[in-house]
Parts: sequence; C-alpha cells; structure tokens
Amino acid sequence: MFLLRTAPFLSVCNPLTTTLLQLPSIKCTTIDVAGIMAEEGESTDTYKVVVMGFSSVLNAHLIEIYDSKERAWRIAKQVPQENAIMMGRGTEMVFCEGYMYCLMSSADDDWNVMGFNIREGISFSTPLPEMANGEKTNPYLLVCGSRLLLSRGIFNMGRGREELLQEFIIWEFEKVKVESSSSGWKEIARMLPPLCEALNRTLFDAENPFMCCVGVGDCACFVSNGDIQAIEVVVYNVGEKTWSSLPSGHLEEESFDRVWESSVLTFEPRPDMKVL
Repeated sequence: MFLLRTAPFLSVCNPLTTTLLQLPSIKCTTIDVAGIMAEEGESTDTYKVVVMGFSSVLNAHLIEIYDSKERAWRIAKQVPQENAIMMGRGTEMVFCEGYMYCLMSSADDDWNVMGFNIREGISFSTPLPEMANGEKTNPYLLVCGSRLLLSRGIFNMGRGREELLQEFIIWEFEKVKVESSSSGWKEIARMLPPLCEALNRTLFDAENPFMCCVGVGDCACFVSNGDIQAIEVVVYNVGEKTWSSLPSGHLEEESFDRVWESSVLTFEPRPDMKVL
C-alpha cells in the first residue's frame, strides 16, 4: 500500500491493482509527516493513516488518524508547541507494535524520538544517543521485525577536503517501560570499514549525494546513490548479526538524467489488499 500526497489531499493506492482512494480532507493545513499501517489482529483489508501537522484554523499541532473501517479522520492528540516536529531532513514515521515513532529536533538542534500509542493515545519522548546527535548526516529510524532501530553515519574529512563516511552505527531501542524515562538506546552494530568504503565510492565527488537506511524484514539496508550513476546497498542482518553487500547497481544514463529526487520504498506485494 502506498500513501500518496496529492495536494491538498492524501490518497491511498494499491499499485498492483492500480486502485486509488482519495481520503477526506483533514484539519491540518500543513503536513509535516505521514504514514500508513495495517491494523493488527484485523482483516487484511483494514488500515490506518497517521498524520502529524499544523492546523492554522485551530492554531495547534495535531496528530490525526484515518480509520479505513470508519472512513473518517479523528484528532488523536494535540502536540505541545515545544514538542512540535521539525522536518526537512528526510525523516519519516515508522510503526512498531502498535506505536508510531518519528524524529523531532529541538530549538538547539538536538534530536528526540516521539512514540505515540495509536490505540490508547499515549505519547512519550526519548533523546537520541549522544553520538547520534550532530550535523553530519540524518538520523534514520527503521523497524526490523519487532525491533525499533536508529542509525546514523559518522563522517570525517578526507585528504582532499571531501567528507568520507567513517562508520554507520546502529542502536536498538530498549523498552524497559515504553513510557518510562528509563527507556533508552543500546548500540548493537557498527558497519565494517570495507563496506563504508563501498558506500564512499558512490558518494565521492557527487554534487547531490543521496543516502538512506530502511528496514526490510530482519535486515537494515543502507543505500547510497551518487552522481556517478552507481547504487550501493549494504545490509545488516539483525538476527544473525552479519554484514553483507548487494551487487552494485547502475542507472542507465538516459534514466539517470531524469532523476531529480531520490527515494527508497520497500513493500510486500499483496494484490488482494483493497484501498476501500
């Protein structure tokens, strides 16, 4: 299922059946981040859409939820101004065990993760590990199975004054008690130097380098794409605690010329899924 932003509306699409549903209008006049999740323990035809944004009419930051069974939106929570999400760094929301998670940055540019229990309407915020704060690269939230992970790259200046990836660090969120301040992050892996070098090959001398990290099943996938038309993918298997890399990919020059914005989307094809 794809969630599409077709301003001023949101739409849900099943690309395998080419069915598209335009959702009703929402209170938020500005959408900061949005995501879609399947209902847990329900039929495969039900889902929820979660939106965080700002309503100029209500002068408030809101979390709104669309329920495909009700075919309607509801305001789930008003977010305090000091916790309002600061977007613009490629962050998106992820879903894990009934919670929605997203990254938020404070006025002093320190990052936090906000968790929101979709069923109960309870939210909490937890700071990122000290090494995950900084300006070198974006932090990434991803879900591998039932694990919430955080990754961030550490860059150093090379001899030619270019920035080179030194390592990627992965942390796992430990839910001692999910709303408790005792919850925290545990470092579980660091990318091997030869794999960092593989990613650097695509980023070196690139005018518009692109890098992201996504969760696919039990794996964390690091994707880099530079101006030399090469794509590198490094994979960390969380369960097996192993690193590997996929064969390098290359864009045809004709296709590469048409690429103006890169993004990575993973999904499991389900032709029976209805958008309702």
